[in-house]
Amino acid sequence: MLIPNLRRLSRRRFVALAGAAAGAALVTDAQPVSDVTNPAPFFAQGGSGPDSAANCGPATVAAAVNYSGIAFPTTIDVRAMLNMAGPTSLDQWAWLLDAYAAPWFPIWSQPEMDQALRTGHVIVIAS
Repeated sequence: MLIPNLRRLSRRRFVALAGAAAGAALVTDAQPVSDVTNPAPFFAQGGSGPDSAANCGPATVAAAVNYSGIAFPTTIDVRAMLNMAGPTSLDQWAWLLDAYAAPWFPIWSQPEMDQALRTGHVIVIAS
């Protein structure tokens, strides 16, 4: 079960924060959390049609939506919903999650990330 979206971000703010979180995750010296099992499904981007090389976003969204239990799209289904070829952006990922009505919320700090993982939530960090 995911926590419902308590605070919506503008798409521009979401993209900015996701980029900052990715940078922060790379430079943190926090201790690794070793008692976490990630129950989210894995979706490969390879072998997922003509955009296989650029399907990391659709594969990530497919995994998140499947994990939520709202719907069970494949990577190809998510790409088809975008109705476009080529690389995807965080803005499009947010749109896709909203389109599938999958609950999501931003993480603002390392402690929040650790807590989310401990309580069974999936975290997506894009770079």
